[in-house]
Amino acid sequence: MRNFFVLLVALVSLLPFVDANAGSHTWRIHEVFSDSSGTFQYIEMHQIAEGESEYHVGGKSFYTSLYPYSGNYTFSNDLEPPTGIGKKFLMATQAFADLPGTPTPDFIIPGPFFSIDGDELRLSSYDTMSFASGQLPTDGTTSMNRDYTTATGTPTNYAGETFNLGQSTPPGIPALPLVAPLVLAGMILAEGRVRLRAARS
Repeated sequence: MRNFFVLLVALVSLLPFVDANAGSHTWRIHEVFSDSSGTFQYIEMHQIAEGESEYHVGGKSFYTSLYPYSGNYTFSNDLEPPTGIGKKFLMATQAFADLPGTPTPDFIIPGPFFSIDGDELRLSSYDTMSFASGQLPTDGTTSMNRDYTTATGTPTNYAGETFNLGQSTPPGIPALPLVAPLVLAGMILAEGRVRLRAARS
């Protein structure tokens, strides 16, 4: 019995140690997106190494040089364990979150969160990514990847929900296939009104 209590005390004493080893140092900035106004923005994070305890982001800060190193966003809570290589989580503005079809962000950031004219993004002391003026696409569908290549945005959240921005219309821009029919309908309606007035006179 004495040995049992000794073992129990040892296990309980290890609990704070296990929690303390829950980290967040293997997360890297993976994909950055913004429209031309800075209203619709997201940052997708990616876990680059094995580790089931990389969920402790709560209390950590994400910085941008738009608000120079002032801890302008602090994660309000941890992620759900376990984590693992290839996992992602999504930070996005509320305007982006409100777009139909987009995955639910894991964290809502203020908008605009970073400058489209060049900025430095930093997760605590673990990761930094900078880009210069004119480097970040702002066409409403294209994002910039970690290696600075550009492609159609595919925001993905921690639950694995994803969306291809090429399947939707850029914010505030009518879908091109709808433009021609609307213009044609307007012309036909206007022509009909002209003929109706001519007939009445």
